[in-house]
Amino acid sequence: MRSIALYGRTGSGKTTLGKLLTGHGFQHVKAGVACRNLCLELFDSEAKGIMNRVADALRAIDQTVWLRAALRSTSDVPFVFDSMRFPEDYVYMQERRCLTVKIIAGQTLRLRRLAERGQQYEPERDELHDAEVSLEGFQFDYTLHNEGDTAELAEWARTLAAAASDSYWRP
Repeated sequence: MRSIALYGRTGSGKTTLGKLLTGHGFQHVKAGVACRNLCLELFDSEAKGIMNRVADALRAIDQTVWLRAALRSTSDVPFVFDSMRFPEDYVYMQERRCLTVKIIAGQTLRLRRLAERGQQYEPERDELHDAEVSLEGFQFDYTLHNEGDTAELAEWARTLAAAASDSYWRP
């Protein structure tokens, strides 16, 4: 079975889809956890602006630092990586034949989701950060529009799991 890599702007539903895919045998891998934990520990904050600055500082040392941190915990089970953000991530996932998925959700819905989880997000600054836009022109195996219907997202999880299965996919 192929692993799956998800791309989408903050609040688009990547983590929710990742959780749904665990019900289909995938290990859920989240790069944002390492950065979030570091920011909470050092700055007592998970504001997107702070997280972006910390992520940028460490990426200046090693562009794959967050990807490697997230994948450190993977096993032989296919994974769903819910934090594909940068060209280096995309290349890494393509080289490993991962199924790539772009999730699109409207800004109003995404901002509501971020507010509900208490994450500080300043659209005029954060919407333009490389982590949000650097993969916008890239090609993905699937593009899905997530407007908040959990049943529809669960159906996408079934579709993607089938597409990633060895019996469905032919190289």
